[in-house]
This record gives sequence, C-alpha cells and structure tokens, in this order.
Amino acid sequence: MKRTSRLLVAAVAVLGVLLATAGFTSEPGAEAATAAFILDILPQLMGGPPKNSFPRLSRCPHCMRAEASVGSSAQLRPLPADIDAHDPDWQQRLQAVMHSEPAVVRGLQYVESRRFGNMSGLNVPRLRELYRGRSVTTFTHMTHDTSAVDMSFDDFADRMKDEEEMLYARAMPDVTGAFNNFDLDWVAGTLWGRLWSWRFTQFTGGKPLQGRIGLGFVGSKHVWTQAHCDVGSSSFLMLHGRKRWVFFSPTQTRWMYPYGQYRNVAYNAGLDVFAPNLTEVPLFANVRGYEVVLQPGDVLFFPSFWWHGVQNLDDETVAVDLPLIDILGSWRRNAIFTLTSLLNPNVIGDSIGALLTGGSLRGVFFAGYRKEGLKEGE
Repeated sequence: MKRTSRLLVAAVAVLGVLLATAGFTSEPGAEAATAAFILDILPQLMGGPPKNSFPRLSRCPHCMRAEASVGSSAQLRPLPADIDAHDPDWQQRLQAVMHSEPAVVRGLQYVESRRFGNMSGLNVPRLRELYRGRSVTTFTHMTHDTSAVDMSFDDFADRMKDEEEMLYARAMPDVTGAFNNFDLDWVAGTLWGRLWSWRFTQFTGGKPLQGRIGLGFVGSKHVWTQAHCDVGSSSFLMLHGRKRWVFFSPTQTRWMYPYGQYRNVAYNAGLDVFAPNLTEVPLFANVRGYEVVLQPGDVLFFPSFWWHGVQNLDDETVAVDLPLIDILGSWRRNAIFTLTSLLNPNVIGDSIGALLTGGSLRGVFFAGYRKEGLKEGE
C-alpha cells in the first residue's frame, strides 16, 4: 500500500511537471535544466534523501567567498520598491507591490518604534545575556542544508568571527522572547491584513502565534546564504549590522539550476550567484535581478518563490524573519515547485501528524536540518 501510494504521488507529480514545463522551458537550453530538475526531484518525491552538495562549484565555497565582490554587477540593478517610512503613503506603496515583488521600507522600525518594542537594541552582547546557558542550532556549512548542530550561544558567539569556521545561527526558534517583541496585531492588520497567507498561517500555526512567529538570524561578516526559494512569503527585520540581498524572479527559475532541499520544502540554486562560473552555468548569463543593502531599522518584504541570496556585510548581524506559508501565491508564481513541495510523502505525513497533535505546519517546514543527514566526509 505504501509503495502504491508513493508511485501514485510520483505519477501525479510527473504529470503536473509535464503540464507546467511550458513556462519552464520557454528559452533555448532550458529543456536540459528542466530534465535535470525532474530527475533530481523524483527520488525525493518517493521519500528518498535530498542532495547535500553544491553541484556546480569548481572550488570550495570558502574560497569562492573570498573572491566574491560585494558591488553591483551588470546582471543586477537596485531594488525598485525602495520606500521611505517617513513617506505618508508608505503603506499604500507597499501594498501595491508586495504581492508581486520584493520591497523594502527604510527605517520602519524606528518610525513605528512603539510597534517594535526594544528589538532594535538586540545585538550579540545582548543575546549573550538572554541566551546564557542555552544552546542554539548552528549551521556549520553554507551549502549543506543538513549541517546544523547544537552549541551554546556563548560558544557560537566566540567562534562565529573565526574566518576558518563558517557558523551561522539561522531560523532560530525564539526561546527568550527577544525575536517576538513586536505588536503582532498591528503587523498583521497593517501589513498582512489582505494576505491570504496570513489567514492560512493563523489556521495552521498553532495557538498562540504571538511569541512564536519570529525566527532569529545571527551571523558574522564572512557568512552568506546560497540562493534559494520556498513557499514562504517573508517580512525580514534588520536589527543590527547590514546585509546585502540579491533577488531573481520566479520567471527566471529555468536559469538557476535548481535542486530540492530537505523534503522539497525549499529549492537551492545550483551555483554561486555572487561569483558564478559561467563556463559551468551558461544559462545564468540570461538572469537579471535586483539587489538591496539592508540597514538597521529596515523591513524587507518578499513574496514566495522569489530566489534570494544574502551576504553579511558587518562583523555582527542580527535580524528576525517573519515567514508566512503562501500556498496560493506560490502556485501562481511556480506551480512546479509548489506541486513537488506539497506532494512529498514525508511532508504529507508530518503535516497530518502536526495537525492531529496540535503542532504547526510551520514547524514541519523548518524541521529536519540536522547534521546527521550528512554523509561522512561532507
């Protein structure tokens, strides 16, 4: 029965992929990328393991990082929706674009300071006080999705500045209240009120959401994230330090050499978008995107399935992500990826279990990034 259900899921997935590939393969050379994606993703639809490698890096990621430029390239232009929170029409301007493309509201946390509590004062010394004696899940490799280990926050804070180590505490569950000290009712009503994804998150996220929705991101200057996309639409609060973001629209997926993360809940680009080797990834030459540098106090919004990669620009960076599961928007932006996420048998089973036991679907989408998933030597 289990084998039959998996075969049925795979058959439906293949049919959906074939029906959707018209938009995915509309450019010369993209057919091969589509075929590679299908071959990569099918084993995971059958419950198999994901890739744990960065498939198209000819040199080590750490070496590539030393050579990567933090300046603009011919493929990137400034993010168009760059809004000043002092603009009396900032809400209308944000609502006009946030469903379709990334947008940043500059200084929103300062202009609306009473809505964001004392979050702007969070830095690594303050987090040391709050997390003293507690452990945090820390990623030890920038391109291995299952590289997370637990270590004390003090140990992490001491080691994260060592350029010989790549340590990044990302998507940290908030166990101290530090990352959720904001007015959720105001944020939801003012920023998310018309988003179906917020209603869905309310339904699936468990109760209460206040104190549970914010996820922390703490890292140092030499830390970065591989370009990826997923079913979540996000509001990202920059608290301390600066981050450079690059974005590529879902319509350019065919040039990103995608492969699935753990359980297909997200998808990685099979190249380094900050220092691409176009000999190995020639389709990426067609890509055009946006870039933006977040300053403390800024709030960034971006829809699901927009590709994004991030570079930390300062010795210490602290930020909070407020992710919403956006199934309807995801289907409009990338039906293939939405289908292969929803039909993964492990995701289906875990989602049913979470709903029956009072857990949250958000927890399902952020679970599983454990170092035990790595093969020896990776």
